[in-house]
Amino acid sequence: MQAMCSVMKVHPSGFYSWKQTPDSARAKYSRRLLGQIKQCWIQSGAVYANCDEPRQSIFDYIEMFYNPVRRHSHNDGLSPVKYEMHFNQRLASV
Repeated sequence: MQAMCSVMKVHPSGFYSWKQTPDSARAKYSRRLLGQIKQCWIQSGAVYANCDEPRQSIFDYIEMFYNPVRRHSHNDGLSPVKYEMHFNQRLASV
């Protein structure tokens, strides 16, 4: 512990104080996403032939399912799919 604090140039009391703070919304969300990925892996039989298969599965989940439906702050809080629908409606009305 002392070595880590000296490398990071942090006083141990600051580390323990930080450790006791509640998780951020982003950390909670990341933990939930990891749980969902693990659940999908278990449901698939938890068997992969090589290291590329889980990497591809995670990529497919994020790019094909998660990103299109999650809300993005730069899209006025809409998912990309909904934002595109609104954009096309506005474009058609012009």
